[in-house]
Amino acid sequence: MIKFTSQSVEPIQGFDNIQDRLRFLEKVGRVCYKSEEKITYDSHKTFLKMILNKGHETILEHWQVSFLIVTSIGVARELTRHRIASFLQESTRYVNYNGNGEVVLPENIPLNEVEQSKFELQRSFDFYTQLIKSGAKPQLARDWLPLCTKTELVMTVNLRELRTILKLRLSNAAHPEMRKLANMILEHCKISIPILFDDFI
Repeated sequence: MIKFTSQSVEPIQGFDNIQDRLRFLEKVGRVCYKSEEKITYDSHKTFLKMILNKGHETILEHWQVSFLIVTSIGVARELTRHRIASFLQESTRYVNYNGNGEVVLPENIPLNEVEQSKFELQRSFDFYTQLIKSGAKPQLARDWLPLCTKTELVMTVNLRELRTILKLRLSNAAHPEMRKLANMILEHCKISIPILFDDFI
């Protein structure tokens, strides 16, 4: 039977030694202005606010972070279009989902339609399983997997591009599931690095 799961985001790299990383951004950023002599213990706070206000976000390219993301295949296809980021994704060519149907329940489905959704999704996974049992390889059977099938991926991205992704994907025009995922990423960043993300509402 299919199992419903939720999207999740887990920071896995780049969120340690935050103050050292902020001071590093100031150090490399001041090369542009030849103002290294102004560096003090906490001058990075004022400096980084200044460069964000100026839109000089190139400095943020010198800090990369990685997330382990659980989402649907459909949302993953949108996310991986951001080419400056690097992605590793669970392969539907090699992973065999026989008997392990797991889906991210699409957003905004009325509760009275959830049971019907389960039935339709189960039919897709049943046919996938039937193909596998008849000897088809996962890379051929995957054509029957619905877009809401759960997938995992690792995204590594510099902070400048992450801010760009969030600006695009938090828009009201974004897909509801993508917007929810972007909000989860933003919440991690606002908690860990508020100085670089507290301008997001």
